[in-house]
Amino acid sequence: MEFFIREANQGDYEALCAIFAEADAMHREALPHIFREAAGPARPKDFILKAHTDKKATLFLSLIHI
Repeated sequence: MEFFIREANQGDYEALCAIFAEADAMHREALPHIFREAAGPARPKDFILKAHTDKKATLFLSLIHI
C-alpha cells in the first residue's frame, strides 16, 4: 500500500465535499445543540476556489494506492 499527498484542485470539489460532509456529521453527532446539517453542499465551490488561489491557505488530499 502506498500513500500520496497532493494539493487539492478545483477538480476535487466533489471529493472534498464528501470529506467535509463526514467531518460535519461527526460534529453534529458530538454537539447537536451547536451544529446542524447544511441545506446544500458541505462547502460552496468558491470556498474551494479561494483555498486553491489564496497564498495563505492550502487543501491537501491523501491518496491511497492498494
